[in-house]
Amino acid sequence: MEEAEQLCDRVVLIDRGRVVATGAPGQLIRGALPGLLIDVVTNEALPRDWLGDLAGAREIAAPAATGRSAPHGIAARAALEDVELAPRVLERAARERTVLDFRVHRPSLHDAFLTLTGRAPRD
Repeated sequence: MEEAEQLCDRVVLIDRGRVVATGAPGQLIRGALPGLLIDVVTNEALPRDWLGDLAGAREIAAPAATGRSAPHGIAARAALEDVELAPRVLERAARERTVLDFRVHRPSLHDAFLTLTGRAPRD
């Protein structure tokens, strides 16, 4: 996926023999996940409504490649409209569980595929 994102002008995302999306990698990423992602690792799974009504942030599936668990905790993921929401998302997570780690990053083509299909890409 990284190579396709960097080298291709146009990609076709296929899942189980079905075309999911087609277009320029950047276009597909922005269409599936506008903004940023924050991955939060906690000592125990966060409850489903951990973000509550926080405007500009929404919970999405944690990376399937890690199976929702990280080596030292349980991962949760949220999409952010703006990086300034990150501290508030961390506060919400910390109210519920012990935050062990976090990462704010731009979505990748892999993240877009996961969002569009609910599954990680397979070779």
